[in-house]
Amino acid sequence: GRDPQEFDKPPASKYVVPLATNDMTPPAVLAAALRIADPDDPAVTVDLLARLVKADDADVRAESLRTLAASADSQAIEPLLELAGDPAARTEATLGLARWLARMPTD
Repeated sequence: GRDPQEFDKPPASKYVVPLATNDMTPPAVLAAALRIADPDDPAVTVDLLARLVKADDADVRAESLRTLAASADSQAIEPLLELAGDPAARTEATLGLARWLARMPTD
């Protein structure tokens, strides 16, 4: 059986997506929400993260980039390739791309 405290625990994306799509969400709250988001939750889409990585706030950009780099969604490759050309995002984007290369079969 599962721990009763874990049974009804909603996924972080239940809170992240509404915060991320609300223009009134303070950047510090949005950055904190992205920090706890599961990058592989279907509600935390590559499109959403690609939009947030262009935010005005540096913390929101950093957290959305980290979440995008950790995503297992193959659609993350294209924005990561674009971001790898940006000196401010290069390291995290390259790490995300390296994770993708590590997942590929070596036949």
